[in-house]
Amino acid sequence: MKPFMQSEARQLYLPDSDSIWSHPDWADLDPVILARFKAFHEKHPELLDLYIRFAREAKAAGLKHCGMKMIGERARWYAAIEKRGLADAQFVVNNSHLSGYARLVMLTAPDLESFFELRSAHKLLDR
Repeated sequence: MKPFMQSEARQLYLPDSDSIWSHPDWADLDPVILARFKAFHEKHPELLDLYIRFAREAKAAGLKHCGMKMIGERARWYAAIEKRGLADAQFVVNNSHLSGYARLVMLTAPDLESFFELRSAHKLLDR
């Protein structure tokens, strides 16, 4: 595990920017995991806003750091309980996507830089 630390002159990436995918933070993800995450994100771009919202709520509550797993479970709760029955809340996020969301949130929301601890994600077993 490594903390998320980049240069002080951090570039803000827009969520739909192609350049975001060439950022060094993606280098320790298995290419298959990254490709699956990118495809999922392209299909559900609205989820990024949800992850950013819940991360900001956690930070506002006083957390200095947070695990993306907690944010992911919060998003699942939101979809299943708070937005129950709404078509826009029907999604399933694979746990292997959480490492991608941690990176994407921190790259697109400068106020959340270093909020998540990054872990490398290596090859998935075929499921």
